[in-house]
This record gives sequence, structure tokens and C-alpha cells, in this order.
Amino acid sequence: MPPGARHEGKPIIDFITRLGPTTSAEEYVSSFLGSRLDRREKKAVEQMKVQMIWLEPPGKGGTRASVTSGSGHQRKRLSSRQKKELGLYEIPKEKQRYSLYLPLHDLWKSYMEDLLQMGSHRGNLVQSQMNQRVTKADLHGCLLRVERSKCPSYIGTHGIVLQETQNTFRLITASNSLKTVPKANSVFTFDLGRYCFCLYGNHLRYRAGERSARKFKDKPTLDLNELTAHARSSRVYKAALQTAIYRGFARVLLSAGKRKDSQQCLHPSALLSFSLSRDIMSIPSSLTLDSLPSGVRSFVDKWSEHCTPEGVHVCDGSDEEDGALLQLLVEKGSITPLSKLEDCFLCRTKKADVARVERRTFICSPTRGGAKPTPSEGIKSKLGHWMQPDEMDALLDKDFAGCMKGRTMYLIPYCMGPLGSDISKIGIQLTDSAYVVVCMRKMTRMGASVLQALGEGDFVRCLHSVGVPLAPGAPDNDPWPCNPEKITIAHFPQRREIKSFGSGYGGNSLLGKKCFALRIASTIARDEGWLAEHMLILGLTNPQGVKKYIAAAFPSQCGKTNLAMITPTLPGWKAELIGDDIAWMRFGPDGRLWAINPENGLFGVATGTNMKSNPNAMKAVSKNTIYTNVALTSDGGVFWEGLEDETPPKLGITSWLGVEGWEKLPAAEKKANPAAHPNSRFCTPTVQCPNLDPDWENPSGVPIDAILFGGRRPKTIPLVFETFSWEHAIYVGLCLRSQSTSAAADHKGKKIILNDPFAMRPFFGYNFCQYMEHWREMKQRPGAKLPKVFHVNWFREDAEGHFIWPGFGDNCRVIDWILRRCDGEDIAQETPLGLTPKPGTIDMEGLGPVDMEHLFDFSKADLEQETAEMEVYFSEQMPGQLPDFLQQELQSFKGRIAAMP
Repeated sequence: MPPGARHEGKPIIDFITRLGPTTSAEEYVSSFLGSRLDRREKKAVEQMKVQMIWLEPPGKGGTRASVTSGSGHQRKRLSSRQKKELGLYEIPKEKQRYSLYLPLHDLWKSYMEDLLQMGSHRGNLVQSQMNQRVTKADLHGCLLRVERSKCPSYIGTHGIVLQETQNTFRLITASNSLKTVPKANSVFTFDLGRYCFCLYGNHLRYRAGERSARKFKDKPTLDLNELTAHARSSRVYKAALQTAIYRGFARVLLSAGKRKDSQQCLHPSALLSFSLSRDIMSIPSSLTLDSLPSGVRSFVDKWSEHCTPEGVHVCDGSDEEDGALLQLLVEKGSITPLSKLEDCFLCRTKKADVARVERRTFICSPTRGGAKPTPSEGIKSKLGHWMQPDEMDALLDKDFAGCMKGRTMYLIPYCMGPLGSDISKIGIQLTDSAYVVVCMRKMTRMGASVLQALGEGDFVRCLHSVGVPLAPGAPDNDPWPCNPEKITIAHFPQRREIKSFGSGYGGNSLLGKKCFALRIASTIARDEGWLAEHMLILGLTNPQGVKKYIAAAFPSQCGKTNLAMITPTLPGWKAELIGDDIAWMRFGPDGRLWAINPENGLFGVATGTNMKSNPNAMKAVSKNTIYTNVALTSDGGVFWEGLEDETPPKLGITSWLGVEGWEKLPAAEKKANPAAHPNSRFCTPTVQCPNLDPDWENPSGVPIDAILFGGRRPKTIPLVFETFSWEHAIYVGLCLRSQSTSAAADHKGKKIILNDPFAMRPFFGYNFCQYMEHWREMKQRPGAKLPKVFHVNWFREDAEGHFIWPGFGDNCRVIDWILRRCDGEDIAQETPLGLTPKPGTIDMEGLGPVDMEHLFDFSKADLEQETAEMEVYFSEQMPGQLPDFLQQELQSFKGRIAAMP
């Protein structure tokens, strides 16, 4: 230290906390020096920038026992025991956050690149020089990975080195846990640029400062023992060999076939053309290809041979695997750690891959009539897209051929619904996207337990690729690979199979969601006699302690998640979440419909979510969440439209498109270029919801007392009405209409009223007319006790375009009326649309002025126009195919309208 400088004992953890994840090495060093010096010696910092200094000069006698201060007095150094007793080696729990140490890792990389002369005009070092320098280097800040250990539980551990002793490394992992790893009998690796370095722990059993004075002999080797399970055929062995990390060594140790001790010598040049991808070797898993059931193994063998990935990783769903995948995505630039939020990451997609692409989503049944109704001549169908299975297979076989070159194929075993439930279904997804894997882990029950439950049973086959193969030896530099020109999402209901190509966006790539849980599942439900619906499931307990459950079908971005996580404003009411998006309902032994949530997470729309609209959602996404296409704040947090009142005005905002200083733009430009994409999403586990129902994973499900339909209707449709009968309920579901949203790319920026029958228009897995017949068959089941059905509309507007109803937590007032109707209370009056509340029967206590008359107002002309538009829709989309009982409902409705004054 320079003369006069004084060490104040400031903990380095506090210093690191003040630095963001993007702090440069120069800023890091300057801040470090400033934080470690006395305030009276500020000039010393400036001097250090232009002078070479000794941070710790030897004592006068040249010994390490003491250091000399500016006054000439000697200070004794603390021994290791004294430091330990003082707690100087301890890292506080609140500082054990991986994102805090990324600046340290960036600084270390700069140090190593300079040490190894990478990109230097001085030229590259030869192999022996590089080995010596690496062995003697300071590893504090290194992202180290355990490749081999005498203790199997350490294998796969990876993290940033925070502390090094003579015999151990202490790492902070991506899952924010501290791991102490012994050096003895361990093999470590780390990446630097295009190189991967291997370190043998037995050679590192010295303190960091002592290694610099020692000499080490090179022991070159390329070890493929990790790939034993994959080396069962020449094809799989070749893929395994291509995933090996070239370290410039000549001897290859093989462990394949019967001769486990066999060795083979290869010239180094034979490996130079192989990819440097290290995905498989760096990601731990307790599962191998040999451990798979025969049906799953046949499935993966078929498509790995066709897609030609570098190798196959079987996902076990462990925390270690998840942490390794997240770290891989961080290293590739696909996601960014959010330092303000615990275990949260930000992902930005490309502009062409931000939503579901309905025009490229197909149902592939043997006949057109099995997939959708036949529209009138010259009219484009709005109830799905069809292609003959053989034709689609031929098209996709060409696209999938070699599509995973240079990439890893991940095998994801997952279960839709609680494990052990009679109604739950299992799927196997193959994908070349690590983003898909980490999201599927949150959205489904995924991993080794699923394979155990599956055994040799049947499963839904799911194949996905981003559609961007890599040339031999080419680096994977694209943080969001996709092929938007070739996006295709194909469903084969009869084969229980899904194929998705070209897109990485969740709705197109997380095949357990809408693809399986609705399109394929609706077909399975028809065959097995149950319902798979685009509905939330919510438990509500009134002040008297009576609990009932409702299911509600709203189109995307029409308030499903807000209602599912509602905080009731009525005193004494309690709302508890089962699911926010999808419901599978079957008859229970009591004749009622019992529902489960097949998903394990929330994939909700971020835009518009805040502590007023959905406080439970905001609490749920405060940790362990992946955000997609939201904005980034300068303090390491997130921002989207709707958070203006909750974001400090001085914070800088970088938009989802990477525009820095977005907060300084004029209002008109902000409106034209929002900070977050309107379809920005959060992906988080359901278990983090503070209003979670204790029965949310009950294998039997929960009994449904009422079903709600709803959408965005600025006019005509009242706040709430009850249907007259089950057939009338099906007609109301058929006539469900809503203002378009950004959830579908095909209607971006257009505010038009779209027909969205049953809120399932994009998700039918078979002919919609047959779907309505299936709903009617539910009534014909012996002993069936079907729930009451209602229609709600939170989005009625006044003449100025403002919402009349306050919505959000006050929606419980409408639900209170609905549940009282389920109990048979005489609080409804008949209208042409249905049964609406009698005046004064909706609890308005504590609520300000609301124009209730306008909320329930509709004219004869309004209803006549509504009916005329629906008849046009029927004649264009399903001419002559509307079931007879719905034709009767239409005529009854027209008769009620005609009777109006």
C-alpha cells in the first residue's frame, strides 16, 4: 500500500454489493481501491492509476512476518487461525448471491487473457508456457467446474472461486449456494475464450501464493470416461467424441464397450475440426440413455440420428442441472442475471419471435373434417389450420434433417398434472434449446421421477428445434437462435405427437403448455370422456367459511392470471389459487366435475401487472423467475408498462430492444416503442404464489361449482349474467368474443372484436363442431351434476373509453353474487341474454360511485347486431355444420330479442 494509506477493515462483500452485474474491470478496480483506502488519502487512488505499486510490500527484513507502515512502525500480520476466529473468512448469507460476483469473474477473465497473451501483439504462447502460467495463476474469480471427483456428489458442481485454501476451493454457484470442494483426487476445468483448461487438484494442493514458485510437469490427456453411457454405437460414439473438449493433447482414454481399460492414440490434428461445445460434459445428470425405458430410447434414437446433434443429455430435473443450464445460458448471452432479484434472469428474444404464430400452427388429422369445420367457399377458416399427416411429415423431415448440428439434444421427461393422478399424462420432449429446458422445469413436473412413473407406458412425443444448425467448428454466438421464416407447429392427435420447428418463444417451444395441455389433451379428453379447457381454477371462501371452486375461460391477456391470484376487497373473503391457465376436468364419484391444474408454473403476461392489479403475482415473481422481453433497470431489476408508479424516477431503463435511456424519451416515442413488449412474460413456479390453495396438487382435483366465460367487450355485454341451461351455456361459449390482444402475433396492433369460442379458438385439437357435441355429451352422463355457467365482462367502457368497473380485487363482488346463485338465492332477473343481478344484489359496500345502470345496459338494436354478426360467423366458418341443439338456442335467443320493447 502507498505511504500513509490505512486499511480500515472494510469487507469486500459490501464493496461488491454496490457494483452492478455489468461493471467493467476498470470501474471495479477503481471502486475497490477507493473502498479500501482511508478517506483522507483520496489522491492516492489517482496516483495508483498511473503508477506501479506494491499492494503488500515485504517488511524491512524481507520476511513475511510483518509489514511496515508509513510511520516506520511494524504491524504483525494476522495468522490464519486468528483470521478464522475473527470470522474474516465467513461470507454473510445475504451476500451469497452469484450475480454479485460476476464483476469479479469479468475482472479475472481480463487478467487471464493478459497473462496468457490472448489476442496480444506479442503472439500466442506455446502449449507448455500456457500450462505453466495457468497452473500458477490466481484463481479467485475463476468460473471453475468439477469434472471428476472421488466423491460423486461433487461432479458437475460449478461456480466462481471466492476462496482458496491449501486443500479446497470455495465456490458460489448459480443457485446461490456456497460449495467447498476438495482439491485432492479432483479434476477441474474452466473456459477462457475458445479454450478449455483442465487442472488436476492433486497438483494444486498449495496456497495460491505458493504455486507461483513451483514447477509442474505437463500430463496431457483427453478423458472421455464421462461419455461411457453414450458410446454404444459408432453413430452415438461419433456424436460423443464431437462433444469432447480439445485440449491439444495426443492421448485419448476411451471407456467404451467391453474393454474399459482400452486406450487409443490420436494425432491432435484429428480433433481440431471437432466442435468445442461442452454442453454435455458441463451439465450434470443422474440419468443416461441406457437408463431410459425402451419406448423412450427408441424415440430419442430415431430423432438423434435424423437431427444429428453433437450428443444427447437426459434431463433429471435436479437443482445442479438447472444451475448448470442457467450458467450455460448466461455464458452464451441468452439470459442476464438480475442482481436486484433473487435467482432471476432476463431473456430477450428476436423481434420476429415474440408470440404464438397461429397461421403456422396445424392440426394434422387424416381428414380435413377431423381438424376443423369446412368454411364457405372463398372464406379463410378461423378455427384452425389443417394439413394431411404424410404431407406435414415430408415437410418437417426435411427441416429437421441435421437441424441440431453443433448443438446438444436435451431429453425432457415431464408430467402434466400431479404425479400419481389418474388424469395426469406424461410427455417426452426433445429440444436443442437450453432455454426450453429451464422453463419446462418451472412449468411442469420434470425429471427422473417422471421416467420412474412412466415405466414402459405410453407418452406424448414432442420434438422441437430452433432450426439453426451450426457449421463444424463454428461458435454458438447467437444468444437467441431461431428461424422465423420456417416456423411450423404441427400436432398429430391420432399419434399423440407434436413437432415444432423454428421458434424459441414459449408458446411455440414449451410443448407441454398449449400444444400438449390443450390441443393434444382435448383430443384425449374427447376419447376418454373428460374436458381439457383454457381455464383458471380458483378456490373462494366466504366470511362464513364456506369454500367453493370456480373455473373461468378467458382469452389470453383478458385477466385470467389476475383473477386466479385475486386479493378480494370484500372483508372476510379468501381466494386461493389452483391454476391460472389450464384446467383438466373429469367426473368424480359424486357426479360433479373435478379439476386439476396440469401445469406446475405460471407463464403470465408481465405488462400491466403491478401491486395494484395483482400483488400476489408480483410477490410470486420476485425470485426464481425467468423474464422474457421486459425492460432492464439500472439497479438490476425489471420494468414494464404498468410499473411506472412503483419505479423510482431516477432509475435508468433499457428497453427490451436494448434502447438505453428509454426513460428519457418523449411520451409519444415511449408509446410507439414501449419499454417491454406487450406480450412480455414471466415464467415462475406455481408454488411461489402466496395465495396457493393447499389442494393445488391433490391427485383427485377439486370440485367445480361454477364455470365463467369472459372477454374484453367495450360495449353491449353486461358485467355478469347466468345462463338458462347447459345447452344455453354451450351457446354462450360458442358466441364468446373479445378484443384482440398481443398474445397472438397475427393481430398485433389491431383493436378488433374477434370470435374466440370457449376461449379455445387457437387451441382446438379437433373439429370445433365435434367439440361442442362433446360438451353436450357431458350432460348425458348418468348422475351428472354439472356446474352453473356464467358470463362476465370486466372491460365495459364509458363514452370516453374508460373502464366503468374497477376490476381487480373488486371482481370478488361479482363472484360473491355468482356463488350465492350457486346456492339458489333469489337474486337474479331474466333478460334476453340470461339471468342478471336484481338491483342492489351485488355488494357495493366500501366502493365508490359506479355507473351500474351503464354496466348492465343493452338495447334491442345492440343485441340484434350481435346476433346478426354471429349468424354471419356461423355461415362463413361452419355453414350447415352447427349442431341442431345450437341452432335451436340461436332461434330462442332471437325470439327473446324480438319480444323486447
